[in-house]
Amino acid sequence: VKSHHGIWISEIPYQTIMRFTKENDLVWSIFGGTGIDYDIATFLNRRCIINDLFPKRDFIIEADSSNFKLNEKAKLVLAHPPYWDMVHYTEDENDGSNQKSLLDFIRWWEKIVLNVNESIDDNGHLILACGNMYKNSEEICLGEILKNICLANGYILKQHIIKDYGETKGSEAKNYNVNYYRQLKGGYGNFYGDNVFILKRAKSKNNIKEAYEYIFRKE
Repeated sequence: VKSHHGIWISEIPYQTIMRFTKENDLVWSIFGGTGIDYDIATFLNRRCIINDLFPKRDFIIEADSSNFKLNEKAKLVLAHPPYWDMVHYTEDENDGSNQKSLLDFIRWWEKIVLNVNESIDDNGHLILACGNMYKNSEEICLGEILKNICLANGYILKQHIIKDYGETKGSEAKNYNVNYYRQLKGGYGNFYGDNVFILKRAKSKNNIKEAYEYIFRKE
């Protein structure tokens, strides 16, 4: 599982499970990956439902988070979605990494958020980990976009954490000079980390949705 792209460090699920749930509460991991969330939840005596389009371990349910239903409400939902098409995981049309355009990817994510809304506790928390990506000579604040979809669909932002990972598998020392050259040539920098958004299922008292509708209004 070490070769699996997109693994998030165990500190994120550990800290958020400890903070937002109690023993025997239900945690839902909607992008199962290598099963880290399940391992941490079990270690902390929480129940965990974990699913993925292509499970890598036997306890991960093969299911699509845009239509998978739970039999009870989850106190905490953990989400570490793909960074659009940065890494192609599968050729499945329901895979976020296989969406043809950024708009398709946003629509894909919104379908998941709307489905999660049916299975999250009224005051439950959604943890979204998603950073930025660089494509066609432009930096895309992908995590911010996905967070805004959540704000438009019944969540408020409780905290924004920027997690610095340092060098990752994709930035090994042997590639440092090449990457640095590309950054100078392309006029951009590189930050190996994630935005971690702590979102709560609640109605904003500050009319955040209205503000975003104004900012992104059509001319």
